[in-house]
Amino acid sequence: MNLSWLPNEAYEGHMTPSTEVLNFWTVVKSLTQYKRMLEIGFNAGHSSSMNLEMYSDISVTSYDISWHSYTENNASIVKNRFPDRFNFVKGSSLDLKPSDITGKYDIMFIDGDHSYETCSSDIRLWMNSDIKYAIIDDFQYEGIQRSFNELLDNGRFSIIHEQPYRASNGVPVEVKLIER
Repeated sequence: MNLSWLPNEAYEGHMTPSTEVLNFWTVVKSLTQYKRMLEIGFNAGHSSSMNLEMYSDISVTSYDISWHSYTENNASIVKNRFPDRFNFVKGSSLDLKPSDITGKYDIMFIDGDHSYETCSSDIRLWMNSDIKYAIIDDFQYEGIQRSFNELLDNGRFSIIHEQPYRASNGVPVEVKLIER
């Protein structure tokens, strides 16, 4: 997959369209049949772009605080390429309530702030909504592992797929698909 239409800059670690990552999204689509994705953490737009390129039947709404200088520019590029299927909201997931997302999405991709507090808030947001599936990225971070272990590892939720991959900076990463 070629995402050359995104600017070629040095970004904070992101999903590259590697064999492992493309396999992950293929399995996720097969297992969930998602059509509407809520993404927490747009960063440079690689995950959104891969999904929109791979699947013409999906839409993505992405929330990001726009910490990085490139975020809003890349969101505009993705919006121009997929005007009817992509929406970007500059804002914090901490401001979202379950009622803001209930009834609107099939899957939630949690890939924002990697701190324990924010990741826990994002997981609770998903748990208190009606979204059936969640994807949690970046299990190499202690805050994400701790949030997952405290909130989800209780038998109420099932990991239905997990995939290791390497981020653009070569760091080993693991991503998990969870079902309620």
